[in-house]
Amino acid sequence: MEFRTWFADCRTSSCGRSRCPIPTLLIDRPPLITEGLLPFFSCVPVAGPDGSGPEEQLLTGKGTMYASSWSPDGRDLAYWQFDLPTKDDIWILPVSGDRKPYPFLQSPSSERFGAFSPDGHWMAYESNETGRYEVYVQPFPGPGGKWLISTDGGSRPEWSKDGKEIFYITRDHLMAVPVETKPAFSAGRPELLFSGYYFWSGHYYDVMPDGKHFIFIQNAQQNDRPSQINVVINWREELERRLRGNQAR
Repeated sequence: MEFRTWFADCRTSSCGRSRCPIPTLLIDRPPLITEGLLPFFSCVPVAGPDGSGPEEQLLTGKGTMYASSWSPDGRDLAYWQFDLPTKDDIWILPVSGDRKPYPFLQSPSSERFGAFSPDGHWMAYESNETGRYEVYVQPFPGPGGKWLISTDGGSRPEWSKDGKEIFYITRDHLMAVPVETKPAFSAGRPELLFSGYYFWSGHYYDVMPDGKHFIFIQNAQQNDRPSQINVVINWREELERRLRGNQAR
């Protein structure tokens, strides 16, 4: 099975596609779509009548890599890569010069889904260092402290476009946390925005520029979730009894 990414121009209703299964868009600059789920990234400039351009390979590696965020100036790409000794680590790929990636977070725990703040000075991410995934923030490129953002589990952090909120997912809930980045970083209490049954894989939601609307991938069978589980005790005897009854007829 081959997955493809489709993109549409809402102004002209034109469409284009790439073979990228998980896109990461660079907004408000010449957009790029990057590809994960394979041991390389490819880069697709969105240009031309059909919205597509030639693909350019950005990086090759030994393990599976997942692109997660562009820096606001378009110079750095955050991605995470699985490595057996340290599990998932967040790396930074400069997309100009020698394109030599370097680790941003590398520890015995898993760190994933790094997200640049709008000013490029902070990185939100998820980590399971406590035994479950929570959302944290650290200064970029560092060094500096670390702030816990979520309180009851969290993953897939995203910043509002004005940098004043961080959104994340916990179970089927979308949470919002007010933050301040100047003169020092501080975070408020998480608040529930809404709940829903959405597709849970990869980079599956985003925040609109107004910070009030969101784009999700919604499961088509959201109303088919089981509401109860029935457990049958001694089902073999019950089955034999019914079979004997059918044979007697």
